[in-house]
Amino acid sequence: MHCPGLVSIQAEWNNIGSSPAGLMAMLTLVRNLRFLEMIDLINNKISHQSAELLAEIIKTNSRNLKILDLRWNDIG
Repeated sequence: MHCPGLVSIQAEWNNIGSSPAGLMAMLTLVRNLRFLEMIDLINNKISHQSAELLAEIIKTNSRNLKILDLRWNDIG
């Protein structure tokens, strides 16, 4: 990915969590985004089983990430 200055990803309603490959692709995407402040993953069928990948996404961007919106997923 060649957008190192990207600060926001809005990926709501994309079924990213319906397979492990979806969140793995998100993790691959955000690894090189040093200024990322917000990730919107509203209603993406993300479950509690994806917690490890979500934690890795947060860890990868812990310096700047301020918002990780997981509303309307099955995390509870």
